[in-house]
Amino acid sequence: GTVGGAVFMNAGTVNGAICDFLESVLLFGPSGPRMVTMEPGLYGYRQQSFLMPDEVIAEGAFHFTPVSENQQEIYDHYIQRRKEKQPEGWCCGSVFKNPPGDHAGRLIESCGLKGVRRGGAVISPVHANFIMNEHQATYRDVLYLIRLIRRTVRDRYGIELEPEVRIIGETLDPD
Repeated sequence: GTVGGAVFMNAGTVNGAICDFLESVLLFGPSGPRMVTMEPGLYGYRQQSFLMPDEVIAEGAFHFTPVSENQQEIYDHYIQRRKEKQPEGWCCGSVFKNPPGDHAGRLIESCGLKGVRRGGAVISPVHANFIMNEHQATYRDVLYLIRLIRRTVRDRYGIELEPEVRIIGETLDPD
């Protein structure tokens, strides 16, 4: 599912994040289930501090309040805007966290990387902070593009982009 990943990395937008609505999470690990009640300090920008390395997120309990008609119209407008500015298709969402005072997508685009391909993976021509799977992209295809983006932005701007996605089993620096 998608809720565990959203809880893990505190998915959100400029208007809020998962932690704003999350009451508790149920975790499973070698010691069995563990319930964590949300409290200040457990979340930050695209990160959390309650999950142990050998645990997985099994469940999240959320609290929501009804919205007014005006709020729903604002929400609908926001969703439409996202559809226009973010690519459709297979991807893992934003690849990099926004560095302080800037946007990862803007930096990547200004380096001329939109549309760059490797195998079945492509840096989205719609929004440069998305890597799309156009036809059977492999893990290696995507990792190559992530490394290329990081190196190019670092060389041009001196900014080290931090992944928003979790890379498992590899380092980001090439051998």
